[in-house]
Amino acid sequence: MVEPGTALSSVGTLIVKNLELKQIWLKLQQEKLEEYVNDFFKDCLSKGVLLASPDVLKKSLLEALAQFLKLIEDELLFECELTEAEVRDTYQVEIGRFIRDDEVKPLLGKAFEKDCRGIDANQLRTIWVQRYSPNMPTGFNWDGIAKQYVTEVKRLVRISPELRAMLELEIQESIEQQGRENAGITPDFNLTKYQKGLRDRYSNLNLSSLDTTGCAYNQLKLWRLFIPQYEPSSMREFILVREIRIQAVAAIATTWHDSPDTLPWLKQKAQSDDDSTVRQAAVQELAKGWKDEPWLFELLRDRALNDPFVREEKWEENPRQLALKIIIKQYPDNPQTLPLLRDRAENDPDEQVRNFAQNKLAQLEN
Repeated sequence: MVEPGTALSSVGTLIVKNLELKQIWLKLQQEKLEEYVNDFFKDCLSKGVLLASPDVLKKSLLEALAQFLKLIEDELLFECELTEAEVRDTYQVEIGRFIRDDEVKPLLGKAFEKDCRGIDANQLRTIWVQRYSPNMPTGFNWDGIAKQYVTEVKRLVRISPELRAMLELEIQESIEQQGRENAGITPDFNLTKYQKGLRDRYSNLNLSSLDTTGCAYNQLKLWRLFIPQYEPSSMREFILVREIRIQAVAAIATTWHDSPDTLPWLKQKAQSDDDSTVRQAAVQELAKGWKDEPWLFELLRDRALNDPFVREEKWEENPRQLALKIIIKQYPDNPQTLPLLRDRAENDPDEQVRNFAQNKLAQLEN
């Protein structure tokens, strides 16, 4: 039997460790995956993926499925507001069958194609509705899952030396394309060379600032990790740095959970980091890793009221709304929850947050 997590990178292992649906993944890891690999990657034959060794393909498959399961789980927990027990008892068996579906496997594998810009969310939705029960909860966002899954796969390929060498992926997100256009990149710009330089520069976290004088990892000093050394010089660099910082929040919160420096560091990130996506990641990790702490409600309430986010684009996620979602899920009976929702429904400067609070108030008060 393969030890859980041995086929994964450190990030993949952290994902599986925190999965409520981990039994699906662990069962997959114990199976012979040759046929699954062939089905998963069958539409990538002409794209060069299958030039990789079987071990590399198995590892990539397991990494991708861990990400897909995490996205489904987060959608059920945080957007549809189910409990962990409801997710396991109601959906675990069916999700396990779903990812083994002969039509689902190549859909998920398509994300590894060099020029893939998206996988068919409508087809995923149709397959589930026609073949699996119960239906996903109202509001379950297949489109968002499909989009984020492709992003996670491209990140996986970019940090995999084996796949990166064969695929030479370009980052496909439209915001980066817009960044290139706005920057006026000339036709003879050597994108491949520039991309390689960025990957070499950012593929690993710079941990040189950690004080490792202690004899144990729980003595590592974490607070200097996020001190910026320079301003990113392009939109592409900005996005890569942001991705690394978000992943680092999750890795530090899990790996060094019991370090005396981790909790104050996470609180500081949640309250005052310049990047709203980093603040949001820190809030989510605090809600997961310290959910039984008596101080958590007040911290979330403070973030719901005082996070400085100002919306510039419709697609942006507001940390104040995330804090509200967590409060509704984890503290539905707290006497301050409804007054907080009423306040946000009337007074939040972000229309999306006001609409969210109004909808939740209508549900809770009926």
